[in-house]
Parts: sequence; structure tokens; C-alpha cells
Amino acid sequence: MNWNNITVRQFQQIASLRNRKDIEEVEQIELLISIMYNIDIREVDDMPLPKFNKLGKQCGFLLTEKIPGKPPRYIRVGKRVYAMNYKPHTMKHRQYIEISQYAITPVEKMHLILASLVEPVKFGIRRKNNVKDHALYAEDMAQAKVTEVYHAMVFFCNLYSSSMRVMEPYLIRTMTETGVTESQARETFQTLINTLDGFTQPQ
Repeated sequence: MNWNNITVRQFQQIASLRNRKDIEEVEQIELLISIMYNIDIREVDDMPLPKFNKLGKQCGFLLTEKIPGKPPRYIRVGKRVYAMNYKPHTMKHRQYIEISQYAITPVEKMHLILASLVEPVKFGIRRKNNVKDHALYAEDMAQAKVTEVYHAMVFFCNLYSSSMRVMEPYLIRTMTETGVTESQARETFQTLINTLDGFTQPQ
């Protein structure tokens, strides 16, 4: 097993587990085995020690090691191919709004953020990101290899953070038009910026 075997959905579960400070290391390994091998936690508890140690050794690196890879041009999921859009200035208004909402919790919503960014490729031609297909894109992104998309997220979050700083007055105005106060809008905006700036390799 290595990072190339891990999907975005599995990574989201692993990331949540890595951040838990309320459980001991052995409990983390138990939960990790349950996630990675789709085994009920009660079965993990009843597992013979040699088998437990073997599985724990196979997947334990997921709790400590960094994710290899680099930002890809294309993401392949089954027979479908998607191109990444690394140009925030080409995005539509609704894509900015979607990503602004999802990016408050970027790891948990990674598949949704990616679904707002990717462009399906058919017969070698990039098609526009269609809001009607967002759920389909999101499910594909959840099934994608995390090694193919994680660094795309890191790269884009850096770009998006810089772009949002330039667009701050516009985004604040857009949020206040939805009914929130300017103070609330600025607080939400700053939280989003801090979250984007903090999206790096998990430690």
C-alpha cells in the first residue's frame, strides 16, 4: 500500500483521524485499519494480534508521511478525464461563491472545491464547468487518487488566496447583499483567507 492507492474520500477520513488529539495512537491505528480495509471496528478489536500488527504496519505511514506528487494538468477517474483550471480570473461568479463557501473547511470539502474547478475533457476538448453536473464532478473527485489532486488544491489555494485579497471589496459587498452585516462579512472573509493560507501538507 502507498499513497497512490488512496482516494480523496479516504484521505478526508485519514486527515480527520490525524487531527484527533483525544485518542491514543493504538486507537488511531484501529480506526485507520477500519477505514482502509473496510472492516467494522468491532472486527478490528477481535482481530488476532499478528494480523492487527501486519495491517497496522501496512497503513500506519498514512498517519505520518507527507503526500507525494505535484499539481497535475489532468485528473483521470475511471474513463473520465478532467482538466484543472489554475486561472482564477477565468472563473465565473458562481464558482467564486461556491469555492468561498466550501473553502472554510477545505479538507472536508475538497471534492466539492475541485468540482467547482475542473473542466471535463471530451474527445480531447476542454468543456465548460457546468453547475448542473457539479454533483457528478464531486463524486468523481471523491474517487480520484489523492496524489493526483492534493497538490492541485495546495497550488490553487495559494492562487485563490492572492486573488481574493485583490477582490476583497467586491466579495464583502456580495456577502452583505445576502443579509449579513459588514462586520460578519469581514470576519468570514478573514477566516477564509487564513484557512486557504493554512492549506499545506498535513503534519
